[in-house]
Amino acid sequence: MEEKDEGGVIVTGTTPGGDRYERRLWTAKKGFATNGIGVRGDRIIVTAGTTPPGAGSGLALLVWQSMDGGKTWSDPAQSPFSSDAYQADVAWTPDDRAVLVAGINHGEGAIQTQIAVEQPGGGWQIMSPFPTVGGGNQHTVWMRDATDPQQATLPALVIITSKDGGFMVGRSLDGSHWDTANVASVTAYTPRLIAAGTTLFLTHHRYGQAGLWIGQSDDGGASWTIANAFTSILDSPTSGISVENAQLVWDTHTQRMFLIMVRLDRTARVRRIVVLSATRDQVLAGDQAWTPDIVQQPWMPITLASIHTDQMRPSIVQRGAVALVVWEGWYFPRDRHNA
Repeated sequence: MEEKDEGGVIVTGTTPGGDRYERRLWTAKKGFATNGIGVRGDRIIVTAGTTPPGAGSGLALLVWQSMDGGKTWSDPAQSPFSSDAYQADVAWTPDDRAVLVAGINHGEGAIQTQIAVEQPGGGWQIMSPFPTVGGGNQHTVWMRDATDPQQATLPALVIITSKDGGFMVGRSLDGSHWDTANVASVTAYTPRLIAAGTTLFLTHHRYGQAGLWIGQSDDGGASWTIANAFTSILDSPTSGISVENAQLVWDTHTQRMFLIMVRLDRTARVRRIVVLSATRDQVLAGDQAWTPDIVQQPWMPITLASIHTDQMRPSIVQRGAVALVVWEGWYFPRDRHNA
């Protein structure tokens, strides 16, 4: 039978009335790229991209919206960015306007992080406070929690975007005006950003190499102290041990910082979930400051045994003080395998 490669966007959740739902928003003949989701009250925005119909390359970034907590959804709309946009994260301004942060492919490995801010009268304002960089681009966006009084002195929005030899920081009080700065480090791969009280913390990796870097800012992201963490815990590239994903979680009850890592052992071909914790003032102190709270045995989902899944890998998603480990990859229909 003719081979098919289908991907899609499926949203599951619970309505404000307590009803669980699952909605398939879209089926893409050529699969989908990265996606993002943002929730503000009953309003939900989902973004995802695919290769445009009839095109051999490029990405068309689409946006869906629900105004009733996920009960009903709009048809997909083109994002306000150019056709070669991908990984659009979703955030919100203090006055509840949507903010999209996306990577724009300018060709030949040149990537630029752009920002689209929803306007009160309709439409979007596109901003480019970051320069175009070569060699790929990764970004993350952090949004101030209006219900946490300790965060009142922090910027409303902070963006971290990678560049060769470190990363760039963008800070804004309203989403429309941005202050930017360059920070020296290794080229930041998969950056993650959280707040613990008035302090911002960042984790990032270096693509294709072992090691994990942690950054700390006590002035709302204007300046950073960066440390290479866990050299003895993670070992070296020659041992076949590396970290694929890491996320900090601040526990306000215990006043401790938890670090959840997906640790890949290439020799044994298994992944382990490792959880460490430290006090906030010891986050940059190195191996001796972190306590191994949980070290989980090799963990693979049952679905990995299916011949219809491929490229499965775990990802860590934070929701407040809760961290979830989810598995992501491609799903291949039966007729792709003539089964």
